[in-house]
Amino acid sequence: MPDPHPADAQVNLKALAALSVFDSEGDPIELGSLWQNQRAVLAFLPPLTSLAAEARAKQVGEHLQALRGRGAEVFLLGPSLVMGAVQFEDRVAPRCEIYVDPERLIYRAAGLSKAEKPKTKTTLFLRSMKNLLGVSSEDIREGIELGGLLVVAPPGRLLYAHACENVDAPLPLEEADAALKNAGWGHLSG
Repeated sequence: MPDPHPADAQVNLKALAALSVFDSEGDPIELGSLWQNQRAVLAFLPPLTSLAAEARAKQVGEHLQALRGRGAEVFLLGPSLVMGAVQFEDRVAPRCEIYVDPERLIYRAAGLSKAEKPKTKTTLFLRSMKNLLGVSSEDIREGIELGGLLVVAPPGRLLYAHACENVDAPLPLEEADAALKNAGWGHLSG
């Protein structure tokens, strides 16, 4: 089995399980419910208003069948407001559920709160457009969440974790697939 990324080996799934995300209707969902009875691949995206989030969602879509074939359900998570999820769904039409973490509590608890500082021009643009884009003041002050990947088996066993090093880095979905394969159950379909 691939080892979890060393920086992410400290993920506390019990603490994460109790935290809530919100669906596109604004309803809270306890994060642990996503992996309680099934394998789960959680793709943490950068802000949903970014092109990087769209690129990662497309990348996840390209691996969706293989990951589901390993018995996993795939979820996208974004550090955005609920309206950001609605707009992202309209714009990108992902083939999996999307949840938002407006306060970035889950990003921090998962050790995925690394951030790239926006460049000066980007910062000025974000300040002038923050309400339109749904970007919080915290995004401007702290930088942009880089995201990552968690693969969890029921009832809460971490199979793989990865924190992205920069906003343009692709998610290591081949490694997630390998972690699911090595955890057993084989390739269930397709």
